[in-house]
Amino acid sequence: MLRLSSIVLALGTCVSVASCAKTAANCGSSADCTNITYSATIQPIIANKCGLSGCHGSSYSTYSGLLTIVNNGKLESNVVNSTNMPAGNVSMTCELRQQIECWINNGATNN
Repeated sequence: MLRLSSIVLALGTCVSVASCAKTAANCGSSADCTNITYSATIQPIIANKCGLSGCHGSSYSTYSGLLTIVNNGKLESNVVNSTNMPAGNVSMTCELRQQIECWINNGATNN
């Protein structure tokens, strides 16, 4: 019985640690979220990494268009939680992914 409880405790610890350790694209430490705004931080990232010709263009060019993508979970799943985007020869650093994650987690406000 002691061995079973030890195994259950070990598994529970592993699951707990794994769920708490989630950061943008498994980058490690999280970004400072205090000064991240849509206009100064997020909009320039989106314009330079996502709203390029031949990519997402107009759907990402306005706050309301981007908010739709935030609300359906695609921005977080494709940019924050994986490295599927941006595609092609465009790269995005962990820091930029973390800034997007902070903005989403703070309500994705138009500030």
